[in-house]
Amino acid sequence: MYQTQITLGLLGGAIIAIPLLTQVPGQFNTYTAQARLKAQSEIDRSRINIDEQTERDRIVARGKTADTLQKTGVLPSATKLKIRRYLDNSKRDPKPDTTGWGDSTVYVYDAAGKCIGRIENRQWYWKHHYTDACELN
Repeated sequence: MYQTQITLGLLGGAIIAIPLLTQVPGQFNTYTAQARLKAQSEIDRSRINIDEQTERDRIVARGKTADTLQKTGVLPSATKLKIRRYLDNSKRDPKPDTTGWGDSTVYVYDAAGKCIGRIENRQWYWKHHYTDACELN
């Protein structure tokens, strides 16, 4: 007599629990995917922090070098300047920055290694305006 009532109670409980149990496998997949993404984002954050710290260290080192150069009054010296992302074109003057080159003569080259002018006494001489701009002395 109680067996029928127990069976009906268990059957009713099973009917109520079936929708909850059918969602569990999907929730496991969601949970594992979420855990994977969280772990990956932690790894990415730590990498970004390391990269940012390295970049900050480089900036500080460059600042110290610039300060030392400014205190000593020594300017960087070179005889060549290569302009990246520029190929020789008579319609477009690259107008390089002439500050910091001092009184020496610096020959300027494009990305292909072709002479496009010179900086002399902090003045830009472009080969399309000055015929002797690329003549090496």
